This record gives sequence, C-alpha cells and structure tokens, in this order.
Amino acid sequence: MGLITSYPAWFILLCIISGLLYSGILYYRNRKKNFNRPYNILLPVFRFISIFLITFLLLEPLIRIKKRIYDVPVIAVVQDNSSSIITGTDSAYLYNDVLPAINDWITKHDGDAEIVRYTFGENFNEGDSINFKEGTTDMSRVFSELKNRYYRRNLQGVVLISDGIYNAGINPLNALAKIQAPVYTVALGDTTDKTDLAVNSLIGNREVLLNNYFPIELSIRAVQAGNERSRLVVKHNGETIYNQEVNILSNDFSRLINLKSLANKKGLNKITVSFEPIDAEKNISNNYRTFYFNVIEDRKKIVIFAQAPHPDLRAISTALRTNKNFDVSVFSKTFPVDEMQSADLLILHQLPSNMNRAPAVMQYIKDSGIPVWFIIGQTTNLGLMNSQNAGFRIESRGGFTEAQAVVNENFPLFTIPRNESDMVQAMPPLNVPFGKYTTSSGSNILCYQKIGSVSTTQPLLIFSETQRSHNAILMGEGLWRWRIYEYIRSNSHANFDSFISRIVQFLAQNTDRSRFRVIYKTTHTENENIQLFAELYNANFELINDPDVSLNITDQNGRNYPYVFRKNASGYVLSIGRMNPGTYRFTASVKSEKYPYAQSGEFTVDAYNAELLNLSADHNLLKMMAENSGGIMVYPEEMNKISDALEERNAFQKTYSTQMQYQDLLEWKWLFFIILAFLTAEWVIRKREGFY
Repeated sequence: MGLITSYPAWFILLCIISGLLYSGILYYRNRKKNFNRPYNILLPVFRFISIFLITFLLLEPLIRIKKRIYDVPVIAVVQDNSSSIITGTDSAYLYNDVLPAINDWITKHDGDAEIVRYTFGENFNEGDSINFKEGTTDMSRVFSELKNRYYRRNLQGVVLISDGIYNAGINPLNALAKIQAPVYTVALGDTTDKTDLAVNSLIGNREVLLNNYFPIELSIRAVQAGNERSRLVVKHNGETIYNQEVNILSNDFSRLINLKSLANKKGLNKITVSFEPIDAEKNISNNYRTFYFNVIEDRKKIVIFAQAPHPDLRAISTALRTNKNFDVSVFSKTFPVDEMQSADLLILHQLPSNMNRAPAVMQYIKDSGIPVWFIIGQTTNLGLMNSQNAGFRIESRGGFTEAQAVVNENFPLFTIPRNESDMVQAMPPLNVPFGKYTTSSGSNILCYQKIGSVSTTQPLLIFSETQRSHNAILMGEGLWRWRIYEYIRSNSHANFDSFISRIVQFLAQNTDRSRFRVIYKTTHTENENIQLFAELYNANFELINDPDVSLNITDQNGRNYPYVFRKNASGYVLSIGRMNPGTYRFTASVKSEKYPYAQSGEFTVDAYNAELLNLSADHNLLKMMAENSGGIMVYPEEMNKISDALEERNAFQKTYSTQMQYQDLLEWKWLFFIILAFLTAEWVIRKREGFY
C-alpha cells in the first residue's frame, strides 16, 4: 500500500503548515484565559486536523494497493455430437461404458477445477445435451470458440472426445495454436476399413442455359471391395445418360468420371447417381447422390424503334442476330405496345424526333425503368432528350460535325478486347451534334470524340445508371459505315458484330422491372437454413414494406406450409429453417388491394449427410493433436491417465496474479464525516464555553 498525489510530496508540508497557521492565528490571538487547559489544546488540534485534511484532499491523493487475484483452473470437456459417433461405435458400449466413464471423471474432478462441458458437430453448444444427430463435424471450430470464451483465463486443458472424423472447417491440427493449453483426446470409433462403395462427389453448374450441353463431374470410391463388380447409373430427369459396369480392381479404388447432358427442359432439373451396393456393404446411404440445377432461357428480346428507315438499323440488327441469345425486332414510325412491354432492351434510333416525339414510348421508359440505348441523329429532338434524365445534356450550337472514336482504356463496366478497341478507333467518323456536352456524375464514357486530329473530352458513347437499369447514349449516326469498313479492313464483320453485341448484352442483363420480387436460392442442402427475401416497390420504384407478404410452400406430397415474411429496413425476410429433402413450390403474395402482386417459384433440398461418407475413425489425427499440444490420447477406459497427466502438470492448482489498484481518497465518504465531526465538535465546545 502506498500514497501518491498529483503534486510533489513537499506539498503535504504546505498542508501541515496551513493547518498550523490557521489554528494558531485563530486560537493564539483570540485565546481566553478562563478556558480549561484541555480546551486550549483540544480546539486548535481539532481545527488543525480539519484544515489539514481539507487542504490535503485538494492534492487529489490516491491510495495504491497491491491486490492478489486468484484464477480457478478451467478444464473444458468437449464431446463430439455428430452422427458418425453412433454409426461407427457400438451403441451399447457408447451408452453403458463410454458416457458413464466420462461423467464419473467429471464428478471426480468437479472440486479440483471449473469443469465446463460443450458439444460440437456442425454447431458448438454449451452443455452436455447429446443426441449424436449432427450432420457434419467442424473440429477446428472447437479451438476458435474456446479461444474466444477463455482468453486470459486459466484454461489448463481440453478433453476432446471424438472419433477423429471431420468434414467441415479447416484441419484441426492447424487450429490448435489458437489455444495455449494441452488437448487430451479420448478416442472413439472403429479404425478398421469396412467394405463400402460411395459416390464421393457430384459437381455441376447450378444454372444452365436452355438447349445447351452442360458438364457433370462425379467421383466414386470403393474400400475393401477388391475384385467385386458394381454398376454406375446416372440419370437426368429420370432418363439414363450413363450406365456402365464397374470392375473394382483393388481395396482402395477410385475413379473420376466426366459426362455431358443436354439441358432441354426449362426450370429445375435433377441428376441422380446410383453406385449399386454389393452384398458385403452395411452402409449404403452414400451409394446415391442427387444434384439439382436450374435451366434458364436467357434469350433477350431486343426491340429497335426508329424515326424512319435508316442503314444503321440493318447494321445493328444484323450484328445482333449473329448472337443466338438475342431475339431482335425492328420497327420504324409505328411502335407496338406489346413489343415494347415484352422487350428486355429498347434501342431508340433518333427518337424522340422533331417529327415524332413518341410520347407513349417515352412515358413507358419513365414508368418501367427498361434499359435504353439512345442513338442520336440529325432528326433527334435534343430538348426532349435532355428532359429524359438519361445521364447527359447537349447544349446545341447548331449543326452537326464529324467525330471519330477514341476508346477510354480505363472504362470500368466491361472489358473491350484489343481487337475490338483497335477496330473502333480505325472506323470512319460519325455525325454528332455540335455543342457543349455535360454528363452526370454516375456516367461512364466508353468512347471520346476525336474531331479532326484533336482528341477531346467530349463523349461519343456513354453509359449511365439509374436506380433500376443502365442506359447507353451514342452521340452520332453512321454505324452502317463501321460495319462496311470493318469488312473491307479485315474481310470479316466479326469485330463489329461482337462490339455491338457486347454493348447490348451489358444493357439487357438481369432486367427485372417487376414491382414485387422474391429473391431466393433454387437449391439447398438438408443441413442448411433456408431464407427467402422479398422486395416491394411503389409506382416511383421506391422500396416500401407497408403491406404484409405471405408465403405458401407446397411439398411434393401436396402438403402446404403457410408463412408470413418479417419486415426489415430493406424489405422483407423469411427464415424457414431446415427442410426435408425434396422439391418445393411456393407462391408469395402481397396482402393489399393496392398492390395485387404475387410471384411463384420452386426450390429443392438435397439429401446430404457428410457423416456417412467416411465411417473409419481417425485415431492418428487425435494422437497428433494431443502430442502437438502437450497432451495425450487415451481410450475411454483410460480416463485416469488424463487425471495423472493433469496432476503432473499441477493443472489443478490455483494461479494468482498481482494487480495494482488505485483508489481516490475523495471517494472515501467517511473522511467527509471525520472532517465534519471535528468541525462540529469544535463548534459545540466554542458555543458552550462562550467563545464566538
């Protein structure tokens, strides 16, 4: 214990002097001879003590105290709760011998240390609730969780009870360093290889384009089945696409198989793989695999509206029709509403014009948010174009001029190959409005104007982004010359066609103008929590969530499961949790007459249990974990060896640390009462003795 102040130590002498001076001046100069002698001594002492304490407290004194803090040792007992434990270990032995032995060990040492119990598998949970049903094993998570919970605590050891099989997370050997404590492993399970055939993996694309061939990769393995025969069958939507006999040549046999199939059905498709079991097999659940994927029709409808027939229209439409993913329609003077409403992208050539302002088209663009590629020409009404908020303004100074293209090498939205970039810069000039160009802050310029030999910062081709889509603006007409000139230059239209397709592909991608949208994954695994999200927009395409949104899910047996979305800041969210393997259809509906919207869809849940892929216990891993951390590996009947190892390390001894604490004397309330008591006693004596 010590005393420190915010001021030099000699200031305490000033406190003493101030007390002596104050009491001396008060009682020496005004002393009364008829006072009893004790009062003549006692009153100055009282005043001295009071003044000294008051002035001393002004120095902000602190008491420094050394405190010894004891830390009780902690032993973490962590039980593997995955299904491989019960599958690979005799259940009677597990429940009658192993678990009681662990409980007895914990009871034995309950007074020696703080024993904390956890279980792990796909989750890490506190307590001793064990059911051996968890579908994956993430052993590395044990050490990250213990590090977070017992950082700077006296963790003296971890007793890890497991079969050594992990199928999630990182290698637990690489996670050991997260804790500074020995790991004592209790080995469960059977290490002998059992006869087993398995489909180890089935890999494919989750989304495939309609009428395209897609790859399938699968791997099979056979253990302790040398010289046996099986059959491998692969089906696509129930139709066999592969059927071969498999000769198992060794006791550790594996094969990788690559296949292709045609995606000829839109929507969810199903691939099933069957590796036929043999007589000696006991675990046949891993002989089968199922894979779901979504086939989409990504053909984009491109509609070209023009003020009048123009050679640019043929150049653009011909280029786009070389791409099978585009459905192209061209209209001049008349603009069919049904074509416009079914389009993924509008290309407006010299619209709005002085002769045709196309009000219905302009209003539809504003209301729907459809992406648009504007191509400006000599008949374009620039005033109306400026009012479209397309990402640019042109202050026309009258007339048109010729401008070649200079490609912006730092264009960020998509990549232009060098051969296309070179082509663009070699093309003849376009006819562009003469004037001052202003672009919005969200615009990106792909090509600048080069007038004569002078490269300018004026845009020739720009891309702008609205809340709902991307737009493009080409400031001039004359693309038909580019297509002809490129053929003269390279004897091919390929570069021009590819350049035009690249622009359109970017603008038309992911076009979704619906006011109500459900965002969801089409495939899940049975151990995955399923979530769906929904968004609702008003007429101005502002995100709202005032009405309720319901969801009805129907499984493959016709059973219905009703839900209601929860509202959040960004729309709606629904957490369903886990569902059994199968195919599910749903309909989400907005509960409002003002917003009569609904959306349907479907998703699948794949059967998957990683615990059944490998049932051979890995005691080598458990031994390495123990040795690398300073612990030992034992079997359940040898739990006393862990006790001996802990006692040898003095792990059950309490540790302590010395902590320096500082306490402000101003916080000691009893000092205030002491000062008050001295001053009160002095005042009472002075009043009683008649000394004022």
